[in-house]
Parts: sequence; structure tokens; C-alpha cells
Amino acid sequence: MISRKLIFNTQKSRFVRAKREDLCLIVVPNMRGAIFMDRSNKVLEVPSEHYGRLKNYINGKWIDSESKQIRDIINPATNEVIAHVPLSTPDEVDKAISAAKESFESWREVPPVIRARYFFALKNLMEEHFEDLSRTLVQEMGKTIAEARGELRRSIEEVEVACGIPALMQGY
Repeated sequence: MISRKLIFNTQKSRFVRAKREDLCLIVVPNMRGAIFMDRSNKVLEVPSEHYGRLKNYINGKWIDSESKQIRDIINPATNEVIAHVPLSTPDEVDKAISAAKESFESWREVPPVIRARYFFALKNLMEEHFEDLSRTLVQEMGKTIAEARGELRRSIEEVEVACGIPALMQGY
């Protein structure tokens, strides 16, 4: 059994004493990937080993970028590339801005109560995928699982505030 007080330091290629006790990251030599463990010593699955080349979301559609410039997203715990992000071309940025301006014309006419329903749907999706989103934060940002869960919980609370704005506008 591995102590929760040890983590594997990829730069030193050995286990070192952890500064935080709520996450143990184990990198198994000669194997790809990592295993995340929380305080309960329950193994948390990595959400995805590699997310591939990410796409732009423009006008309601996922679109491949034509850019040749790519930035790698690195898992800070393993130093492995987990995604490739294209640096969008000026034309793609202009298309995204134009689509946003066009959609704003109809969106501005939508009553606040109806707009809030979209935020409720977002909140429900965030709750439904809470653990996967938390693990993705661990993988991409190098946070502990407890930090990731706390950050995501705070984000959900901010969406809840947005859901309540129509009631605040009416003076309740």
C-alpha cells in the first residue's frame, strides 16, 4: 500500500513527501498514464488519456481550425501531452465574432426568465458530470482532487447566482 503522503515527482523520478495529503498521484514506470487517489484511497479513473486536437465552437457547430500553429496542453503531473489546441487564424476569430454579434440580436429579445433556463440546464449538466469535470481539472491544471472539486462547486454556485438574476430584477 502506498502512503497518501507520497507523490511521484516526474523530474526526480522518485516518490517524494507530498505537501498536500488529499491527493496521491502515482505514475507507474513503463506504463502510460497516472492513477489519481483521494483521501479514501479510492482509485479515481483518468477521464481521458488524450483529448486529441480541439475544435472551435462557432455558430453552434464544432469546426476544425485551419491553423498550422498548435499549442500542446500538458498534464503537469506526468509531463505528457493530453490535447492539442490550434491557435485560431484571424479569419476564424472574425467568423466567431460575427456569429456572436448576429446571435446577440435575437438573444437580446429573449426575456430574462427564459435566458435563466439555459443556465439551469448548464447547472444540471455540471452537477451530472461533477466528478469527470473535477478529474479533468486535476489532469489539466495539476490541482488536487479536493481543490478541483471545490473550484467546480464554486463555479456551480456562480451559475446558480446567474439563474437567480431574473428574480432579483423583479425585486424578490
